[in-house]
Amino acid sequence: RYITEVSDIRGICIVTGTGNEGNAQSHVSGNIPAVGISVTEELRISRNLTSFEFNIWLYIPNRASVNIISPTGESTGVINPTLNSIQTYNFVFTGTRVMIRYFSPEFFTGNELINLRFDNIKTGIWKIQLTGVYILDGRYDMWLQPRVTLPEGVSFLNPNPYNTLTIPSTSANVVTVSALGNNNSIIATTSKGFNTNGIVNPNIATLGVDILTTDLRN
Repeated sequence: RYITEVSDIRGICIVTGTGNEGNAQSHVSGNIPAVGISVTEELRISRNLTSFEFNIWLYIPNRASVNIISPTGESTGVINPTLNSIQTYNFVFTGTRVMIRYFSPEFFTGNELINLRFDNIKTGIWKIQLTGVYILDGRYDMWLQPRVTLPEGVSFLNPNPYNTLTIPSTSANVVTVSALGNNNSIIATTSKGFNTNGIVNPNIATLGVDILTTDLRN
């Protein structure tokens, strides 16, 4: 939000990279067809984690309930969206605790945000089930933490690489830059997608391999 506000000041142009989450398998998106219909996304946890969290976004005015299913088949049951609510559930067989926080609407964007925070999450395939409560187009997105902060193998099983911009390149009215390979195509690791204004990014792409530059030691 701060960068968006600063970039609105006349005479200031903020330039930022798009990020390196393009092939991190850290984003998934889809559409809930109708009220009462459920969609399920699968998340691989490659090793036990003491703490882990990620966000689910539904574009205004869509709203959905959430149900989390552990690798053992244990379920939280349907958790309905309640204004700024916090609910917790303890999985008996895995010893995992999850906190579900609804921000509806989220302060800056007006969209619905569901934050899932896990304590002692165990390895295996976890399922996130969304069920339509109020649906217009049913668009949802899920984003994991940046790849460098997670163990190798933590990923969605059906990822979407086309909306993987990282903060601050998601800000409105900034110039975003991505990297090209030697064949003048965008490198797979480079993030891409839509900012908060719904504008396609990156704005500019330039050579990003075999660059002679400096590092912290030179």
